[in-house]
Amino acid sequence: MITENEYNKITDQLESFTYTSLTYTPYEYIAACTILLQSNDLILIQGRNEELSMIELYFCTNSIPLLLNAVDSIKEPLYMQFVPNAYVDEFRSHGFESFVHFRDMYSYDIQRECPVNVLSIEDAKEAAAVTRSCRLQSRGFLGETTEWAESWILGKDPNASYCKHSAILATKHENIITGIVAVTLYSFDKPEGPTLWIREVAVRPEFQHSGYGKQLLSQAFAYGARYKVWKAFLMADVLNTNALLLYQQFGFSYNEDEGQIDMIRE
Repeated sequence: MITENEYNKITDQLESFTYTSLTYTPYEYIAACTILLQSNDLILIQGRNEELSMIELYFCTNSIPLLLNAVDSIKEPLYMQFVPNAYVDEFRSHGFESFVHFRDMYSYDIQRECPVNVLSIEDAKEAAAVTRSCRLQSRGFLGETTEWAESWILGKDPNASYCKHSAILATKHENIITGIVAVTLYSFDKPEGPTLWIREVAVRPEFQHSGYGKQLLSQAFAYGARYKVWKAFLMADVLNTNALLLYQQFGFSYNEDEGQIDMIRE
């Protein structure tokens, strides 16, 4: 177990490391993890990704060879997020393969008017089930739990602690939830207005290719319009061509940064 005090000491040091996967990792996500190594050049933390049935490693380092040397001593299957783009080939030489490559996407064409169907906490279980029905349709998308859906609806998700007005929106067919989109807003201090964050879009497989994805994004934009948002943000896997085509119809395009590369070693 990592104490919150230990977590704070580590995160206070992040700027002294060249590479880290902890920048966007709240304490709640690693509280049950174990610190394997801790030095001035390498911090290695071990947890468990239950969805993938793999060890998950978090790292801070000034030397990728030093990191990989430590990782080589672990013989079980591994999952690592935020692998530096420049070292992907080196990770591959140590038995890793690409799992997902997320890229930041932004849209400034967000004016939409349509009815918005906001789910209540009583809908959290069904909303989570919609996401799980899409498990691995896109690399890295594993679906969500009822607990996640509840925390998002209540505005208590640790990854969105700096956000306001979190909600899960939905499309329905004969009282069945066919698809969901999780939304929230951040950067309320900007003079131009806040940004809409689209956390994820999921449509039950049996209802896909029926226009529900477009309806969900339209609802998301209309929801943002209530708060006078000026841009929308999401992350997408660059190899999920169907999703990219949908997002591009709503004005989304890539940011020029390298994005998030996650790798696995089985």
